[in-house]
Amino acid sequence: MKSILSLGIVLLMSFSAFAEEVRTVISEVQEIVYDGKNLEIGYTIGGGCKEHNSVIEVNLTKVDGNSGVVTVNVVDVSNGVDMCEALLHPTVKIDLEAKVKELIRDQEIYSVEVQLPKVILRIN
Repeated sequence: MKSILSLGIVLLMSFSAFAEEVRTVISEVQEIVYDGKNLEIGYTIGGGCKEHNSVIEVNLTKVDGNSGVVTVNVVDVSNGVDMCEALLHPTVKIDLEAKVKELIRDQEIYSVEVQLPKVILRIN
């Protein structure tokens, strides 16, 4: 009985290894909308068999004097490798103004350059 229980635990652990989080940085997007406060980004990714969530990561690098560079990356997060071939078209939105203010607080940064993902236009 004890060996059957141990085998069950080992099998559960091996199945959970297949459900590891997969993070894909999106290098090409199809849509960027910025209204001076909110940033919305749309992209395309293959999949359809796993749940996908979108995350916008915002990072600050201080450069000369009182300026900085803010880098915006879109990350698609799924709960495992998604081998399905459907095209998904998610969008993700963030209050970029509030996020930048949060990042530069107490940094003595008064000017920032924002670097967004590359927009790709495909003409068929």
